[in-house]
Amino acid sequence: TIGREEHTIHPSGCVARRLLIFPGYGEYGGPAKVWENFETIFLNPPGVSPVDYLEERVATFMNLNGDSWDFIWEREKFCAKDPSPWRYLCTETKTSSGWDEIIVRIHLKGYPDVFAAFPQDQERFPHHEVCPECGGDHPLVFLWHDYALWLHWPCYSSTDFIVARDAKPEDIQAGWTHSSVTSGGPFYDFGRDIVWNPREEAAWYFLYGLAPETDEELRNLVRSWLYPALVEDPSNGLSVSYDLGRMVYVLDNTGPACTVNVQPSPVVVSPLFECRNWAGGIPEVLVVTEGNEPEVVPQVDLAGDRLFIYIPGTFTNRWQLKIEGSRP
Repeated sequence: TIGREEHTIHPSGCVARRLLIFPGYGEYGGPAKVWENFETIFLNPPGVSPVDYLEERVATFMNLNGDSWDFIWEREKFCAKDPSPWRYLCTETKTSSGWDEIIVRIHLKGYPDVFAAFPQDQERFPHHEVCPECGGDHPLVFLWHDYALWLHWPCYSSTDFIVARDAKPEDIQAGWTHSSVTSGGPFYDFGRDIVWNPREEAAWYFLYGLAPETDEELRNLVRSWLYPALVEDPSNGLSVSYDLGRMVYVLDNTGPACTVNVQPSPVVVSPLFECRNWAGGIPEVLVVTEGNEPEVVPQVDLAGDRLFIYIPGTFTNRWQLKIEGSRP
């Protein structure tokens, strides 16, 4: 199997990820037993332990409807000889299997929190229809044992690649280690002897980065990504589309002056517009808002024949984006 990963770093600091897969059916290794495509891994530089920067309330899993669940670790279980057995989000929460999306906020000591999010539907996150743990129709999400610690390949002195080499506290001083909080993916055999392959050119979508200050701001960011605004050209001269894998609104056939109407669904956070095949220089760009929205100053950049317009802020009311010819 071959694949392609795309990561689009936004001016706001978050990153949209698209994972494209082209399934192969070769004989090497036989049918795939595992399709895992995400994991939150923290690298520990020499001298740094995960207990130094990961809270005992290590993560909060949530959805857009306001449901949430706290994942708790115990400091005393760091490098325990018999770590906790595998735990699974669906069996711990009992309800997350029915969530439309998964958002995980990981709590750090002395640093901003980080987050990752992905949808759970078949169109945007293809997966086997039967979870091996709860029987539900959703991707499987693992919960790693408390303050897990491994030697980090290839930073330790060995040439062979082994996925998991347990580390001890003394290894922290000697070199790089890593710790994982959560991972998962669309399919795990787990002794079921099931052959599963995603459809040709299947794609998975993720959003991740530094978390906004509050959970509501984080939800609004993910909501804005998964449920894009309605963008229309009143003159019907433009072709308008939304690229979920890059979190970008794409405008084609833009002339030296044009206007688009933007209707949030129900919120749009710091949108990024791309005008393709742009023939001029950097234009004057205005954002005309309705209601009590604050005045906004767009950031405009030109990369070859692609014009990028970044608009910081959170919008819940209808507004207009006006491109008014090139600057002298």
